[in-house]
Amino acid sequence: MVLVVALVASGGATAAAGSNATASSVAQLSSCGTIDSPGMYVLSEDIENAPSDGCFTVEANYVSIYGDGHTVATEDGTGAAVEADGVDQVVVGGIVATGWQTGVAFDDVDGGAVAGNEFRNVSVVAVSLRDGTSVVRVDRNVVTDGTDGVRVAFTDEGNVVRNNEFTDLTGTAVDVGALAEETSVVNNTVRNVGGDAVRVSNSRSATVAANDVTGSVGAIAVEESAGATVRDNVVRDVDSTAIRIDGGASASAAASEPATSAEARHFAALQLLAPEPDGDTESRIINNTVAGTPNRGISVNETASPTVAHNLVTDAKDGIYVHDSAGVAVTDNRIAGSGDDGVALANSVNTTVARNDVTTSGDNGIYVVGADNVVSNNTVTRNADDGVDLQNATRATVHANAFVNNSDDGVFLRDTDNATITANDIRANGDDGVDLRASAWNAVENNTVCENVDREIRERRGAANNDLANNSC
Repeated sequence: MVLVVALVASGGATAAAGSNATASSVAQLSSCGTIDSPGMYVLSEDIENAPSDGCFTVEANYVSIYGDGHTVATEDGTGAAVEADGVDQVVVGGIVATGWQTGVAFDDVDGGAVAGNEFRNVSVVAVSLRDGTSVVRVDRNVVTDGTDGVRVAFTDEGNVVRNNEFTDLTGTAVDVGALAEETSVVNNTVRNVGGDAVRVSNSRSATVAANDVTGSVGAIAVEESAGATVRDNVVRDVDSTAIRIDGGASASAAASEPATSAEARHFAALQLLAPEPDGDTESRIINNTVAGTPNRGISVNETASPTVAHNLVTDAKDGIYVHDSAGVAVTDNRIAGSGDDGVALANSVNTTVARNDVTTSGDNGIYVVGADNVVSNNTVTRNADDGVDLQNATRATVHANAFVNNSDDGVFLRDTDNATITANDIRANGDDGVDLRASAWNAVENNTVCENVDREIRERRGAANNDLANNSC
């Protein structure tokens, strides 16, 4: 394919068409072709009906292609509007790419940018970074009416996806997957996408920060990835779980007493199977705002040692949900209006729920199933069922919380053994202050328990050998 260019030298003279660009010149492009010399190339006009298998192929280092707002269009595209492979420092900007399979494809590109472009009706992905690509910025692009926005896979460190707008896509806005290293997805706006807003899978040390997501099917999902940070995002009105970490980094858990029940043996197995971490592998969900999802606000599944802190979660199904996980820290969050539980621990071990404000949940403020979990210094008020519900729990610690004005019990233990309930303020709840059912060898001591509607402390249905001491106003 012949590349037609008109060279404009730095002094303003026009060179013959077909000449190579130099460091002191600008080549004006009017047709598709191969760029095999360094320089700046500027589109002088729209390119309509480009070959469907691709338009520009970059084979030189230090190439900049500036579209100047011109369109590069094809019909039923099978290739990329711009493709670069095995070169360094490539910049693509100001192009309107329409009808392609891929808008811009970088393979093994070291340094550069895809910035200020518009991608319309791209059938597979607007921007693809693959196979060793590193230190590339995908910045200030607008992607509409396509499938995926940006895909990052098998890449080295330093790629950044930031300040982009993704609207009306059928797939995922930003997909960071397959061994991508240290990718940042920052300050993007996502509206009405059919998949996830941001998905991170099988990657390491990704940062997903300050993105604004509204009205999409999915939001932020981190799967089988080590050391991810999810912070300062705003997620509203999505159909599925707003922020999810699934199968992330593992860490060893502290040894505990021999397990006796089937449930306790399961929890102990989780501890023993967790391998030692390799470097900084802990994931973090920090300072996000989640509102109005019919599913879970934040979900942690089969993950060890993540931190979930300083988030605001309103009007979700469960505010924060932790399942089959170990060593999770759920701290300093504000959770309101959950349809089910404010914080739910399901089959989790060595998890700390501390300094959270949990209110107006449709069921329990805090729900705990698992071993060696700690619930401390939380304010739990005006929930439709219990303040804290411990079910099939072993060696739980509930310390220095306020359980006030909940519709049922302040503290409910069922089929729970060897728990320690101390120094809590348990008052003005709609049923009992502390209710122990089929629970044994628990210590309920030194709590403030008063003004509860039915009984301050009740034992029933097989509760035995519990130590109840110094509980009063």
